[in-house]
Amino acid sequence: MSKRSTGRYERTTVAGEEVTAFVAASLPPADPALLLDSALGDRLRSAEQALARLELAGEMVPSLVASSATRRGCRSPCAFSTRPISA
Repeated sequence: MSKRSTGRYERTTVAGEEVTAFVAASLPPADPALLLDSALGDRLRSAEQALARLELAGEMVPSLVASSATRRGCRSPCAFSTRPISA
């Protein structure tokens, strides 16, 4: 397998100081072409499913917090409030 170049470094001068910046290659990679065999395809699908589960869990957390605060009625200063507590 040949080694793929992921980008290049460019030197430039900013405010009188020479700096070096890494400029990433454009995606998707073209040389050599990206090949998805069955094992890599399976890993990709597994990763996408895990991301979907994580997104779903993230969407559920705020609603669980809000429903918990609503059930309690927030009679005392609510832990999720951003307002200062007045004396």
